[in-house]
Amino acid sequence: MRRMLALLLTVALLIGVLPVVYAENTVLHGYAAARQYEYVTFGTYPTYADGTEAPILWRVLSADGDTAYLLTEYILEAKQLHYDYQAYESWETSDLYVYLNDTFKNRAFTPAEQAALVNRTEDGALVTLINAEEMKSSELGFTGNDARLCESTEYAKSTGLYIYSKGHKYSPWWSRTRSTDNKDQQRRVMDEGHTGRIAVTAKDLGMRPAVNIDLSKVKIVSGSGTVSDPYVLESTASVAADLTTVAPTTVPVSAEETAAPDATGEGNGDVPPISDPQDGDDGTTVTDGSADAPAFSDGDGGGTQETADAVEEDDAGSKTAASAGSPLFPELTADGFLPENKKEFVYKDEEEGVWLYASQTLRVEIHRRSSEKPLLRWYEAEIFCKPESDMFRMYALNEEKYTKPNVEALPSEIARQHQLVFATTGDFFLYRVGRRMEESGYRVGTIVRNGSLLYDLPRNADSTIYPPLDLMAIYPDGSMTFHENGTVSGEQLVQDGARDVLAFGPILVDEYQVPTARVSGYGTTEQPRSAFGYVAPGHYYSLMLEGRLKSKKISVGATCLWVAEQMQRLGCRYAINLDGGQTSCMFFMGERINTIGTYDGKSTNVERKQNELLGIGTSEAIGQ
Repeated sequence: MRRMLALLLTVALLIGVLPVVYAENTVLHGYAAARQYEYVTFGTYPTYADGTEAPILWRVLSADGDTAYLLTEYILEAKQLHYDYQAYESWETSDLYVYLNDTFKNRAFTPAEQAALVNRTEDGALVTLINAEEMKSSELGFTGNDARLCESTEYAKSTGLYIYSKGHKYSPWWSRTRSTDNKDQQRRVMDEGHTGRIAVTAKDLGMRPAVNIDLSKVKIVSGSGTVSDPYVLESTASVAADLTTVAPTTVPVSAEETAAPDATGEGNGDVPPISDPQDGDDGTTVTDGSADAPAFSDGDGGGTQETADAVEEDDAGSKTAASAGSPLFPELTADGFLPENKKEFVYKDEEEGVWLYASQTLRVEIHRRSSEKPLLRWYEAEIFCKPESDMFRMYALNEEKYTKPNVEALPSEIARQHQLVFATTGDFFLYRVGRRMEESGYRVGTIVRNGSLLYDLPRNADSTIYPPLDLMAIYPDGSMTFHENGTVSGEQLVQDGARDVLAFGPILVDEYQVPTARVSGYGTTEQPRSAFGYVAPGHYYSLMLEGRLKSKKISVGATCLWVAEQMQRLGCRYAINLDGGQTSCMFFMGERINTIGTYDGKSTNVERKQNELLGIGTSEAIGQ
C-alpha cells in the first residue's frame, strides 16, 4: 500500500510539472450564469495607439460542440456603417459588411485561420456583427444594460471612436440589424448600455466583430479560458484544402482589364504594335480605339509590359524607360520616347480604359483597373519624362493670387488653361487657408510654390488629425523628397532647391515599404483617394481611386492603407496620399477621365473647384 501511494504521488508530481496537452478537437463552452464567459485569443489586429498589433481577445457567446460563436471583448475600430444613408439598402450590401469580410478578415486572420471560419449567420458572412436580438439575449450573457457596456482598444480610440463622458470608459457600438422605424438608421448600443438606433453614416461608432469557428479546425495550445488567461487557439486547418472559398488577400483585377484582346476583341490574341500610325491634321498622332488599333491592358498591375532585355536597373533598383510600354505605342527610342522626326502620339480608348501619350520628352500610360470584391475602380498612370525638358510641377489658376480664397475654378478648366497632357489632384492647401481665416491657429502645412515659401505651419508633433500634412518636395531635376510632418522646415527645403512643396499625407510608401502602423491611423474610411509615387528622377506613378459610386455599382472607395499597398505593388520607392474625395481627379489631354461620386446627397459628376493642379507636359492639341 505504501509503495502504491508513493507511486501515485510520484505520478501526480510528474503530471504537475508537465505541460498541459490539449485535445486536437477543441471543446469550448458558451455563456452560463454560473461560470460566466470563457475567453480565447484568435487572430491579431492593431491594438495600441501606435498601431502595434496584438492577439484579438474574444468571449465565447455560445458553443454546440462543432462550432463556437465568438464576439470581440473590446471595440476594435471606429467605422462608418455606410457612406450614404440614401443609398443604404441592407446590412449585406453595406460598406461595413464589405470591410469586415475583406479588409478586416485578411488583416486579422492568416489564411489558415480564415479556413477555420464558418458561416453560421443569416447574412452569409464569415465576419459579422451580432444582431439586435442577440444584444438582448440573456442566453448569450446580455442580462441587462451593464452587460452591453464595452470598452475599446487604444487603437480604436485613435480612429475617432466616440467615448461617453460619464466615466470616460465606454463607447457605442453597431449591430447588424437595420432599424424598422427608420430605414436609414441601424440598431446599436448607446449610453449606459441602452439599445437605440442611429444614422448609418455615423463615423464614430465602434466595430465589434463576431465570428463562428469550426472547432474541428482549431486546437487550444495554452491558457485557462479566463479573461486574464484566455485559451490560445491555433488553427489546424489545411490552407490548400480549406481556402477554396476565401477571398484572395490581394485585390483582383477584372478579367476585362487583364485580357489582351485580339483583332476581334475576344481577348487572348496577339496585339501587334503600331509601328507607323496615321498623323492627324493638327500634327498629332491620334487613335480612338478602333479595330485597327485594339486596346491593350497588360493586367499585371504595373501599367507597363516589359521584356527582360528591355528593362534595366539603376542604382536605386528602379526600372528605366528603355523600350518598355504598351505595344500600342509606335516605335520608341532606346530610352523610351519618340524619335526626333515623329509627331506626338495620343491614344484614347475610354471603353477599354487605356490612355497613352508619347513625345520626345514625355511618355504617359494610364490603365483603368477594377475589382468586384471589394467593389472598386481606379486608374493607374505611369509617367516617364526627361527632367531637363518636362517635369512635374504645380499649375495655378492665378499665380498672383495663389493664397486668395475663392480664386478657384473647376480643375478641368485649369487643365485646359495650361494645355496639360497629364494632371492630377494636389494638396488643395487653399481650403486650409480659408479654414485658418475662420479659425485662428488652423494649420496649413509647409507650402512652397515656384520656389517661394508661402506657409510654414506644420501640425503639432503629437497631432493625429487627418491629413497629417506630410510633405512631398519637387525639385527642378525631377527628383523628389518625402518628409513626415514637422521633420524639416520650409526654409530648409527652399534652400535645398525645392520648386514646389505639397502638404497632405500620410506618406504611403517609404523606401519601398508601407509604414503600416502609421498609415493605418489615417484615412480609415472608404473614400475616393489620390496618390502620387516616385521611383527615380523621370519615373513616377499616379493613382486615382473612385468612390461613393456604390449605388451605380462602380466603386465604393477604400482606405489609405489599401492605396499604400497598391503604390507598393506598382514599385514606388516613395508615395504620398494627396487630397481625395470630391477633389480627387485625373486628367489626360485636358479632359477628366474619372467619375465623381455622390456628395451632399447628389450625384452630379462635378469635381470640386480648386486653385491648381499637379501636372506635366503641354500640348497644342488641347483646346483651351
